[in-house]
Amino acid sequence: MKKLIIYLFMFCLFLSGCGNNPISNSSTNDTSRDKIDEKIEEESKIEQKNEEFELKEIGETFKLEDWEVTLESFEFNKTIVKERVSTKANEGNKFLILNFNVINNGTEADELMKQRDGASLKAVYNDKYDYEVSVTLMDGDLHHENVRPLSTVKGFVAIEMPDKVVEASENISIFMEKEEDKVQINIR
Repeated sequence: MKKLIIYLFMFCLFLSGCGNNPISNSSTNDTSRDKIDEKIEEESKIEQKNEEFELKEIGETFKLEDWEVTLESFEFNKTIVKERVSTKANEGNKFLILNFNVINNGTEADELMKQRDGASLKAVYNDKYDYEVSVTLMDGDLHHENVRPLSTVKGFVAIEMPDKVVEASENISIFMEKEEDKVQINIR
């Protein structure tokens, strides 16, 4: 009889150990809350990052250090043609061609889009897909245009994008920056 009582007592202890432990549940809830808080912080950091960029419209002039820049127009095209030279996008892609007017207000001839210390530019589709510029060897590509002081040049920058992006309805934003100056232009 004593053994039976001892076994029953041990069995009850075993069952109580298998039950819900409120302390572990609150720990799990705290972990879930921490993950949610971290996600909210990440999302707000992304929003803050975009807030660093000054919002401009197509046709509006803005400054990038010594440069006055205006995105005059844009178009999507399979081929870029300038004079007798052309370049074609890869199969299933098109070029986003951004047509700019730039003025060099600096004291020396310079390139706006040069490799080192130049302005950076990218297109962002649907707030998450980045597309970098496609450098061409064509006249008018701002990656090669050396602009004299106080001179104005009209040129273009090309970005190759999939047809799916071109045909979609989601937004496309252009982000340009040079040193402290940062600009966002929503083109769609």
